Amino acid sequence: MNPIVRVSILTIPDGHIEAAAEAMRNAEEELRGILKLKGLRAYFAGVDRVRSQLTNVSVWDSAENAEQMSNFQPMLDLGKRFAAQGATFLRPIPNFDCLWQWGNIGGAGTPKR
Repeated sequence: MNPIVRVSILTIPDGHIEAAAEAMRNAEEELRGILKLKGLRAYFAGVDRVRSQLTNVSVWDSAENAEQMSNFQPMLDLGKRFAAQGATFLRPIPNFDCLWQWGNIGGAGTPKR
């Protein structure tokens, strides 16, 4: 079975990317429940300071597993906080069928510390 790659992109208002990146960094603990979701292979949070965007990229066993994120309340709550600050989200969040990959992404990843 080919994995599913879910890509969420959040555009931050000009001049606020550092605060948004720090807020995302600080949200790691409240989002830790993602590690318990069925079918998670890996999860990444990143920042593009040039484009003033944050991203969450995750790899899942199936589209159904990836869609768990659509109802994961801690992430929905975090999204509301970002939206209240003027951030906009790419909607709907795409789930991509993996065509090929390099490297081995196994099961639930070990968070970077």
